[in-house]
Amino acid sequence: MIEPMIKPFIAPLKQTAALPKLAVKKAADACKTILTAKEVTKQSYVPIGNYYVQKKLIVIVALVLLALVYFIWIKPPAFVSRMFGFVPTFHEKTGTPLTYTGKAKVFDQAGWFKYEGELKDGVFQGPGKLYDPKGKLNRQGEFDKGQLASGEELGPDGTLLYRGAFAEGLYSGTGTLFHPNGKIRYLGEFQAGIPAGKGKAFDENGKVMYEGSFTGGLYAGDGTEYYSAGAVKYQGQFLAGKYNGAGKLLSESGAVLYEGGFTNGLYSGEGTEYFGTGSAKYKGAFMAGRYSGTGQAYYENGNPKYSGDFVTGVYSGTGEAFSENGQPLYKGRFAGGLYDGLGQLLGKDGKPTYVGFFRQGQPDYTAFLGMTGAKIEELLGKAPETTVVDTPDGTPELLMSYRNYRMAFTVKLSESDPQTTYIAAVKLTDPDTIEALAASFEERYRKLVKDDPKQTLLAKTSLGVSPDERRDIYIADSYVYRFLYSPVHTLKELEVSGGQKAEKTKH
Repeated sequence: MIEPMIKPFIAPLKQTAALPKLAVKKAADACKTILTAKEVTKQSYVPIGNYYVQKKLIVIVALVLLALVYFIWIKPPAFVSRMFGFVPTFHEKTGTPLTYTGKAKVFDQAGWFKYEGELKDGVFQGPGKLYDPKGKLNRQGEFDKGQLASGEELGPDGTLLYRGAFAEGLYSGTGTLFHPNGKIRYLGEFQAGIPAGKGKAFDENGKVMYEGSFTGGLYAGDGTEYYSAGAVKYQGQFLAGKYNGAGKLLSESGAVLYEGGFTNGLYSGEGTEYFGTGSAKYKGAFMAGRYSGTGQAYYENGNPKYSGDFVTGVYSGTGEAFSENGQPLYKGRFAGGLYDGLGQLLGKDGKPTYVGFFRQGQPDYTAFLGMTGAKIEELLGKAPETTVVDTPDGTPELLMSYRNYRMAFTVKLSESDPQTTYIAAVKLTDPDTIEALAASFEERYRKLVKDDPKQTLLAKTSLGVSPDERRDIYIADSYVYRFLYSPVHTLKELEVSGGQKAEKTKH
């Protein structure tokens, strides 16, 4: 039912679609008739003004013109394009490689403008420009075998990113990177698209930040780092962008701050740290940027301050401390930067004024309690004076005196083992020492009582021994400290004891 209705419209449309082919066929037949006509008659001419022009000539001229239009403007051969300076356009097609040689424009299979420049056998060769899919110029320069060999790379906004050599599409060889403001960012060698080899790095103001070797885009090997003002900051070895190996760190004024080993950007191994004045501050071993191992610390005037062992930047282990004028002060064990353990306090003549134990920077007289007399002589030498003292209970005691140290030790027989002796008390007579201890105990006691009148950490008792003598007795940590004043206001002696605890802890 529908077919009879639309059939009258379809037939004319089919005839219309065939019109171009019919017109071309009729024109070709007419040209053929004119060109092959053997007899020349009046109908073989066309009047033009006062002249007659043969139809065959008109057809020949028309065909020549059509050929010229086609081969010059529509699809010119390579030699015609070169002759007239035309730039032909090519579209990449799968399975159909380009073969053209000369200057051309190339579009990719998606129709995006891709390349403009010289081709050789269809391959980019010579001066040319590459464009991104948005039609923005991306790279330009000299191409070789389809790849950019030397030239420039630009960002999407047209800013210059790189200028130099390329290999397989990547920065390679000598080149220059640029900051967005146009200043040089890096100048030197590249490998696989990143700085590698000798080069210089610059900040956004064009100031040199680093000069030396690069690996993987980072400072590596020998190099020099600079402050923003241009002064040398560091000279030496790098690894992965950090100081690593032997090097020298300097201040902006040019003074050497440190010279020695580095690991991961920190002082490590043997090195020397300096004051700003140029004198040595420390010489010795470092670890993770801190003094660690054996070394020597100095005052700014050049005199030694400490010589010995360090742990994480503080005195720890065996060492020797000095005053600012170079006078030896102490020799022995340290912990946490303080005298701690067995050691010696030294006088101005360099001789020991005290040999014994220390705790948190102070002499620890309680450490002697419980020791044997033999152990005391092993530490201090044979006692210059020994005195047997009778006691009320009839048990004799031995007093070992060391006048050079202003110390004396009370030796008792062990109740559990009469064949064994132990130190039951230590007596001190050095005025400066016992006065400092008395002041320390009194200050501590007053503070504790002020905070808590019922405190039990430190007990104090004052006893009148005679009209001319008194004793201030402090009890702390099970130890008894008896300060003897004779006359009443003159401190004469300190006795430190530990009761039965001393015997139980003898060693």
